[in-house]
Formats: sequence, C-alpha cells, structure tokens
Amino acid sequence: MSEKNIPLMPNSTMQYFNDSSELSYPTYMRVVGVRNCLENIVNTVFIYLTDKKSKETWIKKTTLSKKINLTENYFPEHIFTKINNLRILGNTVHPDTEEHNSLTHEEINLALEDVSKICEWVISTYLKKYGFHEESWIPTMISTLPPIYRISILEDLFNYYKKNISNEDILAYINYVQHTEAVFGNALALGEISFELYQELTSQPLPKQKEFSQILLIVDKLAMAYLKNGNYTQSIEFIELQFNEQRINKIFKAQMIDKLKMLEQERSNLPISQNLEQTKEYFKQILTVVKEEEYSLFITLFTSIVAQDELINKAITNE
Repeated sequence: MSEKNIPLMPNSTMQYFNDSSELSYPTYMRVVGVRNCLENIVNTVFIYLTDKKSKETWIKKTTLSKKINLTENYFPEHIFTKINNLRILGNTVHPDTEEHNSLTHEEINLALEDVSKICEWVISTYLKKYGFHEESWIPTMISTLPPIYRISILEDLFNYYKKNISNEDILAYINYVQHTEAVFGNALALGEISFELYQELTSQPLPKQKEFSQILLIVDKLAMAYLKNGNYTQSIEFIELQFNEQRINKIFKAQMIDKLKMLEQERSNLPISQNLEQTKEYFKQILTVVKEEEYSLFITLFTSIVAQDELINKAITNE
C-alpha cells in the first residue's frame, strides 16, 4: 500500500485495516477486519470524546454499540450515522446470522473508505466545534502530518467556514486591518506615537476578528499544504481563486504568492513529514515544549491517533 493510500489512524489499527483490505480474503473475513478497525479506534480514540461519567461507564466494558452512542453528541449526525453503519456491518458476521453471505467486495471497499476517514472526522469535527486559531498549538500539530492529510482536513474546514462568512465581510476586514496598520505604522515612523501606543492601537480586538482571522489562517495553511504536497501550481491557483472570488485583496494575494515562491525554492530543505512515522517523531518533539497547563482535548486526541505510546507513558508516569 502506498503512503498516499495509508489512512490516518492509530498504528494499532493498521493491521486490521490491512487485513480487511485484502481482496483475496473471503468477504466475512474482511468484514471482521472492518469491525476490528472500528473497535480499536473506538477504544483508543473515542474514549477521549466522553465526559468523566461516560468514561466510568466505558471502563465497565460496555458494548461497542453503547460506546459509540456515548459519542453521539460529538459528531454531526451524518458522520455519526456512517460510524454506526460500520458497526452494523460488523454485526453481519455474527455466528447466528447469514447476512454476510450477501455482501460484496465492493460494499466492503466502500465501508473501508469510511473507516479510513474516521480519525480525520475526529480532528475536523473538533476544529469545527472549537476553532482553528494561531494562538493555540493546533496549527503547529496539524503541520506535522504529511501534506496529503493536511489537505483533506483543511479543505473540509475551509468549505465549512466559508459558508458562514461572506466574502465581502472578509475583504472588508482585511482592508481595515491593513489600512489601520499602515496609518499607525506611518505615525510610528514619523515619531508621532510611541511603539507601546502603536502596539496598543493595532492590537485592539475587532468584531468577528476570530472568525475572519481563522478562515484567512486556513487559506494560508491550505495553500502551503498544496505546495508541500509537491503541487506549487495548485497552491498559486488556490490563492488566485481567493482573489478572483474577492475573498482577499491584492496585498494579501501578493504576500501569499511571495511566501509560496520562497517556500518552493526551499521545499527540499523543509521538514515535511513523508509518512506517519515521521509525523510521530516531529509530534513528539513538539510535545516536549508543551506546558502541562497548555494540554487540551485536541492534543490528547491527536496523540491517541499518531503517538499512542505517549499517552501510555503519560498514564504510567501519573500513576
């Protein structure tokens, strides 16, 4: 299986995924693999999506169905339905049923496509609920993923957020910020205001600032993900599209294109993860500088997906 086709999932899940992907196996064996994939992800990742009371229920070895139901409030309905359908598919291999005899390899392949997306759904759902902001560790941690996964997650986020903010409003925000910084920057250069006052004036919160800065950050990170995936042309075309759709202005476009040109020249020297093993190593390096008070649900979820052993070690240390 090429790296491009390897899904984002815990290492402990991969053997089950490989088994269920094997077309030479009979359909019932492949379905067992699908169920094992789901159960492993539920037990290693979904457990962190529950509250304290639910975790106590979880630890009492409740059924897979009940465990999945404990996360119903986390996922959007259409995602939760897909996950639950995978559980139902797994139930067809129960010894008391013959349902699996009617399953085709094509149906199982479609189920595997959903299995391969589960951990991406966990991440993108979190980011839709709680945001994608520069001041958190989230963009840094997402950047440890191989670009192909970043693109999938960021495209989903971009399409989600752009529906809720008009291009006109985003453009007005960019123009206002750039104008304000230019005016006060000129005053600072002429000695009319102090640097402290300049900082105070340019750091005043604006209405919907988080929403606007968030989608612009996603535009920035997605363009770079295209480039780091080896598609410089796509990264430039993406920025051109944002300008043509009047989501960004000429200054923002020029700054982004200059940035992308510079990164393309240095791309061979950039620390870009080529596989999930490299992601794990880069991520572990970042964890060493994350303070205890900066830990969040996102960091725990991300760790459970790309570096399970870190959670195990942390649990042992805290015992």
